[in-house]
Amino acid sequence: MRCIIIGGASFYYSRTTKLLSQEGFEVLTIDNLSNGEIKNLIEKNDNKYKPFSKIDPVDSRSQTMRTHFLEADVVINFSENSNLFHCGLSLERSINDNLSTTSNILDASLLSKVKRVIHVSTTGLYENNKENLKETSEPKPETYYSYSKLLAEKLCNFTQLHNPKMEIIIFRLSNLFGVSKTKILKNPFD
Repeated sequence: MRCIIIGGASFYYSRTTKLLSQEGFEVLTIDNLSNGEIKNLIEKNDNKYKPFSKIDPVDSRSQTMRTHFLEADVVINFSENSNLFHCGLSLERSINDNLSTTSNILDASLLSKVKRVIHVSTTGLYENNKENLKETSEPKPETYYSYSKLLAEKLCNFTQLHNPKMEIIIFRLSNLFGVSKTKILKNPFD
């Protein structure tokens, strides 16, 4: 099975690339390297890079991205801007990084007849919520970033509704952070 991972060169998401490769999937990572590094795709045991293509998924004219999708069975969209301070304050950046990218990935997937798209969103849709959250809890985004992620989810749901042959799965992940994070986030107000 051929799997394309968008935004898979980040420290955390590169783990998915490696795991799927170990499980026998044919994996291609597409990333613009704004949040990731190519070194994250190297296998320590064989010192080889996993298949990679540097493409900016915000660029809707990318024929190269569409060409890669032609043979894909699954597309996983990890693409995002992890700098919440900047993205949360900028409507344009949030829309480009989340909504435009999702739109381009869905368009390329539809044109290439991809069977399944896995879209990764955020639990940031429930910012500052004091209640215990449930699967049915209503999102209450408070930043441009989280609102653009909600719009991207709605675009996925709309696409699924009108294209029932393509399965779209949405995951909402919480913040990931650790010692080896690829970039340290800085508050622009400091």
